[in-house]
Amino acid sequence: MRITCGLSNQSFGNYDLQDEAKRVIYLVYGITDCPACLRACADLMELYPAKEYVFIETDFSKTYREQLKEIYNWPTFPIVIQQSEHETIVIGGYEQLKDHIASLSGL
Repeated sequence: MRITCGLSNQSFGNYDLQDEAKRVIYLVYGITDCPACLRACADLMELYPAKEYVFIETDFSKTYREQLKEIYNWPTFPIVIQQSEHETIVIGGYEQLKDHIASLSGL
């Protein structure tokens, strides 16, 4: 699933969104004691600093987890999102992330 979005060309202090927006950032929505969520973070950590990721803990809000499943049309956790300047792409869960990472490295 692709979601089109945009970042403004504003600057906040020394942080220039225009320069940083060129980077790809992965969002990992997960649960802290979920083995697949932990593996997703570990695999993404191996790509640092070329690729960055943020883990978004959803432990204490079942309502938020259900909303995320509906928004991203994904039934399980983790839900991995690739975000860049102009688009947001739903990678999927851990198995889909492994395939995505393999395609990046040409394996």
